[in-house]
Amino acid sequence: GLSCEASVEMLAEDMQSNQVIFTIEDDNGEFSPDERLTIQNIFELLAFDIDPALFQYIPFPDAQYYTRLLDLYGTTEPIDEEWTAQISALSHDIDKLTTSVQTYVAT
Repeated sequence: GLSCEASVEMLAEDMQSNQVIFTIEDDNGEFSPDERLTIQNIFELLAFDIDPALFQYIPFPDAQYYTRLLDLYGTTEPIDEEWTAQISALSHDIDKLTTSVQTYVAT
């Protein structure tokens, strides 16, 4: 919903970081104030032995992916009328959307 949208906007504002940083409630004082968790650290704390390369997201935008994604968004309850209009507009110009995202990713 809207909180997810706000979260994504906040993440997108930080152009200097290449990591998503997590904070946790630390009632037992296990972490110093300057320690921050990454998703990799979380899996390590849970004793999952996962290849670190899996935590590096590399987008490969393509028209088929965005078509499926927008079709999925179209089945959700709309936030407002503008949401529905945006989904429709993006769906009708997948090539422009894909080019725009590819340009953004390349920068």
